[in-house]
Amino acid sequence: MGKLLKRICAVIKGVFKSKKKEKVIYNYIPYFKLSNIELEISELVNDYRLENGLKPLLLDKTCKDNCDMRVEYTSQQDTMVNHLGIANVFINFKEVGLIGAEILARGYSKASSVVRAWKRSEGHGGKLLDPEFQYFSVAVKENIKGTKDYCILFAKQR
Repeated sequence: MGKLLKRICAVIKGVFKSKKKEKVIYNYIPYFKLSNIELEISELVNDYRLENGLKPLLLDKTCKDNCDMRVEYTSQQDTMVNHLGIANVFINFKEVGLIGAEILARGYSKASSVVRAWKRSEGHGGKLLDPEFQYFSVAVKENIKGTKDYCILFAKQR
């Protein structure tokens, strides 16, 4: 069984068993679909948090739905700088009692590359390691020029 398939099985069970101890890594629900690259980014982000002594984030459907809207907007508008669409995301968060933050990226071909870039950025790296965030999700979409747009949203209870 491949490494990714083993991880997916662990995700579905909701538990990752390491040699040291058992850790909950995701709250994965079958109706909640992630592409392979989205799942890989999610794993890399939670691995980074665990390496830094933080709890892993739980995947969240509200975050996912809003991530999907956000990358749809950026890919159609071919812009990463206009944050008009993000206002609706945080209105949606407010309705379910969440406060959030986002990170966007464009043009990376691999999950490891985009996560590495986020980790190296002071502001983005800070969001990845914010101990107050509890939930997150990721969306990736190819834009009109054929490059990938990325969105990761983080949320916490208000």
